[in-house]
Amino acid sequence: MTDLDITRYLTPSELHLICGRSGVGKTHALFQILNTYRSKLGKLLYLATDRRQEAYQGLFAKGNIPEWPLFSKISLGAAELGSAESYDDEINRKLANVENRKECFRWLDSMVKIHEPDTVVVDVAQRFVPCANLNQSASVAGGMGVMAEWAVHHKLTTILVWHPNKQLREKLNDPFDLISHSHVVQGLTSTKAILEQSDGSNYTMTLRGPTFPDVIIDLSKDDNGFFKVESDESQLTAALPIYEHVGIEATPLAVIVDAAQHDQKVSATSDKAIRIHLGKLIDAGLVEKPRRGQYKRVTSS
Repeated sequence: MTDLDITRYLTPSELHLICGRSGVGKTHALFQILNTYRSKLGKLLYLATDRRQEAYQGLFAKGNIPEWPLFSKISLGAAELGSAESYDDEINRKLANVENRKECFRWLDSMVKIHEPDTVVVDVAQRFVPCANLNQSASVAGGMGVMAEWAVHHKLTTILVWHPNKQLREKLNDPFDLISHSHVVQGLTSTKAILEQSDGSNYTMTLRGPTFPDVIIDLSKDDNGFFKVESDESQLTAALPIYEHVGIEATPLAVIVDAAQHDQKVSATSDKAIRIHLGKLIDAGLVEKPRRGQYKRVTSS
């Protein structure tokens, strides 16, 4: 999907997160990433918690992706879930009060023992993480702590698909605030990826790693719902109409947005899309980095 080597973000024995609103294409994007980097990620094991097995089969076919082991918990009977191994006292203590989640760990252990993977995906994690109450940050912190210890225990790269805060309608100053229980979950996971629809058929994936600066990848979807990376040239071409509304003197963001939204040549008119295009103009050296929310063109001295 991209020339960026995403595997440098996916360190072993740690939790990693891919987040996005329902229907944005998290699973499609994840399938592409896993397929592109499967030689570096090793043996894959994909565990689904909210969709049946057959719901995923079409993705392999449409994406022309060789299959890897994929199992849906809701497609299996109780007898197929296996039995949990004995963890150390700390993990056992944390699991003691969440009986409804223990069967998930029995299933995890069973699948890991059978398939001996290097990378495990849990899609979606909110139906899996052993929390007494998913609406309380303290409970989520305890559950995510168990998951983190489990990844270390098995020395596995562990990727969780995570749903965002559904009550948030607009992009915040930091896109990672979209994550449910943001500070808790971010603190217990290594690399995070946020997939968002920027405008129309355009999307962005923002990557945040523990030791790397944030990276924003511009994407577009094909007819099968899979993603392709927009070239630097096409990104800049799309941003140039926005450039016309940036002044030689400092121009407030609200003025740029208002002018762009009344410009028929500008296809991306949401606040979020315009900010993304301004970022591309900054990267291209055409616009200065904003100061106090104001932008201006780069002028030759």
